[in-house]
This record gives sequence, C-alpha cells and structure tokens, in this order.
Amino acid sequence: MSDAFDENSIETRIDNYIATDPLEITMTSLSEIDELSSFNWSDLVSKIKQGKYRLMAMGKSPKSFHIVANHAQETGQKLFNALGISLIILAIGLAILIDWWLILIAVLAPYMFKTAKEFYSQAILQGAWHSEKSFSFLFSRGVICLVGHKGMIFHTLYK
Repeated sequence: MSDAFDENSIETRIDNYIATDPLEITMTSLSEIDELSSFNWSDLVSKIKQGKYRLMAMGKSPKSFHIVANHAQETGQKLFNALGISLIILAIGLAILIDWWLILIAVLAPYMFKTAKEFYSQAILQGAWHSEKSFSFLFSRGVICLVGHKGMIFHTLYK
C-alpha cells in the first residue's frame, strides 16, 4: 500500500478483495443494494449534504478499515491501540513494583483507545465519501449506515 491516498488505490483494493471474497456479500453499486436501489450516487450525496440523511460508522471491520484507510490512519490506529495496552501493563507493573498509586496511570488508557477509534471512524467515513463503489462496499458489509428522519437505513448481511 502506498503512502499517498490516490484515487485508484481504494478501488483497486476493493476489486482485489472482491476477487477473493469468501462470503460473496460485497456489493459495489447502489443498484445492487436492496435498501438503496432507489438512489443514484449524486442524489444520495446531495441528500446527505442537505442533512436529510446522516452517514454513520456502525460495526467494526478490520478488513474494511485496511482497504479504505491510508497509511497514516493505519499507523495512528495501531500506535494508539498499542499505547493503550502498554499503559495498562505499565500501570500494573509499576503499582506492583513501586507504589500502588501508580495504577492511576491506567486512567490514560481509555483516551488512547478513544483516539484509535477516531482514526478508525475517520478512515471509514472518508472512504465512504470517496466513491459510489467504496460507499457500496462499506454499506453492504454493514460498516456504515444512513440515519434519516424516518429511521436508520442499514444493510442486513444475511437474509
């Protein structure tokens, strides 16, 4: 994966994944998705921009994150997850070896995990805006959903 966030990299990674998709649940067009078949891409984008729908990240999917994230987002997420785990281990070790008050260092761990989650959400939402293909890919895998005034629109993976 290159460091640059070029236009073809997401589409290429989606195509490579679809070629080996064992579950065959991935869709790359709004017309393939029952819940969104009445929309075209430009119509959906304009409705989101007008505030009629809101795009939200739903479930966790490491594979989808790897496909849509750029190098900095992947590195940031890994770094802050590792820092969170390290802080917990460090706090326990220092509390045992030096003084039990040092267990309070573990209070910083949730902030590290929150930052890692923000890297994940940012990558997923940026990926969804990238193109119809990437939006459909993420929506069909249950990673993103649309929320409107009538409720939530999401894709059921298995019917």
